[in-house]
Amino acid sequence: MTFNISKTKVMYISSKHKQYNVSTEHTPIMISFDSNEIHPSTEEKLLGVTISNTLCWDKHSDHVLKTCNSYLYLLTRIKIYLSLQNRILVYNSYILTHLDYCRIIWGSCNSVSEDKRIHFQKGAARIILDKDYNTPSTELFT
Repeated sequence: MTFNISKTKVMYISSKHKQYNVSTEHTPIMISFDSNEIHPSTEEKLLGVTISNTLCWDKHSDHVLKTCNSYLYLLTRIKIYLSLQNRILVYNSYILTHLDYCRIIWGSCNSVSEDKRIHFQKGAARIILDKDYNTPSTELFT
């Protein structure tokens, strides 16, 4: 197998506290391959999942919600032409797939990201069901 050095990165994965120690107290360990230096990275996208060097999923969660919000906006524009069943089908096909992709990995994110995801899903339910913004969520999910 041959390596593409321009696409190869090195990432030091550890806790936020230890990352601080590695980056300030020590110079990063430089790795070279075939006399080419491999540059360190703090985050990379792998198979659609953004992985950071602290295994914090905030950026990935924000990216997923941004993508889902764009699809939800499109759903709000076309919902007057769709039946309830078709709105649910659009949600399950275009939005839920993004929310569920690799959820086993990044689903254990912090409470702030989880609250954003719950808020998004409540808003999506209101749009799909044609409910007012002030409608309590208990009425949406019964």
